[in-house]
Amino acid sequence: MSSDTPNWIPQEKWDHIRKLVPIATVNAIITWNPIITNAKVLLVHRVNSPAKNEWWIPGGRIQYGESLLKALIRKVKEETGLSVDTAKLANISASVWPEVHAIDITFLVTVKNGPIKLNDESDNWGWFKPNTKTLHPQLRRILKAMDHQVMFYKQDDERFSVEIG
Repeated sequence: MSSDTPNWIPQEKWDHIRKLVPIATVNAIITWNPIITNAKVLLVHRVNSPAKNEWWIPGGRIQYGESLLKALIRKVKEETGLSVDTAKLANISASVWPEVHAIDITFLVTVKNGPIKLNDESDNWGWFKPNTKTLHPQLRRILKAMDHQVMFYKQDDERFSVEIG
């Protein structure tokens, strides 16, 4: 992000804010088929904090005035180049890192076919089984949420409909 990006906060100020209050974030557990038990998920290898040098799910902060779904669609597109097809609320949790206390709103996501294009937040991507032992323990806990989604969103001409159940 640069100073000519909307909602950009200078790094020094952002570092101060992150030490004072939790930051709301959205995360995407991206899979091609969420029906399959233990389906592989798309992970990116992060080059910045938090989770620096870890395989992690795409995601990040919600911008002021942005809905959860708009933030999710934006973060998936920014970090992977992919477009969200469906999103199902999977988990809401808190994670505390040395740099930030985050309130993580995690969705189980399917995407439309397309090439994966990483931004500068990651240097690699891969498909992983959720129970892969080498993944960060906190990420493995988040990935367990794949079995407990509570809401389903289906994209239809840029609008989402919701089914509870």
